[in-house]
Amino acid sequence: MKKQPKLGNCAICGRYCELTFEHFPPKAAFNDKPTRIYSMDNILEKMQDSKKIPSSFEGVHYSNKQKGHGDFLLCSRCNNMTGHLYAPAYIELNNAMLGLIANNYEEYTLADKLVFKAKIKPLNFSKQVLSMFCCSYPNIKEQYPIIPELIMSKNKAINIEDCPFRLLMYLLTLDSIPGSTGPISLLMKDGRLDAKFEIDFPPFGFQLYDSGTNNNAIDVTNFLSYKYDETAELAAQIPIFKKNTIFPVSTLKTP
Repeated sequence: MKKQPKLGNCAICGRYCELTFEHFPPKAAFNDKPTRIYSMDNILEKMQDSKKIPSSFEGVHYSNKQKGHGDFLLCSRCNNMTGHLYAPAYIELNNAMLGLIANNYEEYTLADKLVFKAKIKPLNFSKQVLSMFCCSYPNIKEQYPIIPELIMSKNKAINIEDCPFRLLMYLLTLDSIPGSTGPISLLMKDGRLDAKFEIDFPPFGFQLYDSGTNNNAIDVTNFLSYKYDETAELAAQIPIFKKNTIFPVSTLKTP
């Protein structure tokens, strides 16, 4: 029996059409193994049963994804575009980081940060990350219309002072639970409410904030100011966190 097409609005361009399966992160970034998906509905169901917010994923229902983490979310045009223009830069950096971890595994398991040097294509890489945020939170494009604009135009860049959000990056332990947490609102010390989105796919995790924060994570918003296919040297001490609860990774600096 022929499967019925999946119809809906593309998570990037918003067009109503037949949707294609999108791996996020890209399939070649070792996202080709069966994985468990915990949805907010599953977490709310657990909250109703226990009458409190669960502190971990234990006992929370999940769905199995045999193809890897992803879903029918993008039109074929956006799927092909991101896979061709941006995914290679993400795959290259992802696999370089996994190689570094493999060669320094003992240090990685004991340290709270890792020194990393690599040549990257910052704009290409960051646009792949933004496409992953769109897939995790399709409504994010309504809050930040600049995000689909950046993705759909490969040469479009933005200066950090003009960007309405901050994009942060950190490392995760390899046993961290992948997925998305949020969106949530944080009450900052100065009384502002700061929206926060998070996606965690070891070895990388990413957060997207409304504004700058006092944060241990690496601010990579300036990646969006480079030219398409422009190469730069990334040299940084990237902090390492463990994700094993339903709560966002706490990357804020403590007093």
